[in-house]
Amino acid sequence: MQPILSQTFKDSPKWQMLSAPAKCALQGMLQFATRKHCDWIIEGTPKQIGDWIGPEVSLGSAEIITALRELDTAGCIRRGRVGNGSSFIVAPVVVDR
Repeated sequence: MQPILSQTFKDSPKWQMLSAPAKCALQGMLQFATRKHCDWIIEGTPKQIGDWIGPEVSLGSAEIITALRELDTAGCIRRGRVGNGSSFIVAPVVVDR
């Protein structure tokens, strides 16, 4: 089971205010999300996530890293730690499933 963006979120002003790279990054990140302790977690550094998602959406790694900052500021994701690595936690209001 993979999360998908909630239609309610996609209809929200928060989604409408995001830049195109931030929208692409958020949508692309969901394919790497795993369920841990009731949260959807993407394990990886910003650089790794940029390398994973960037080629799929024709954006450079640096653009994805900037988009991750925007998503964090907007409250769509937050940084965390799982084990010894860096991770991002997707806000519950963003996803269905």
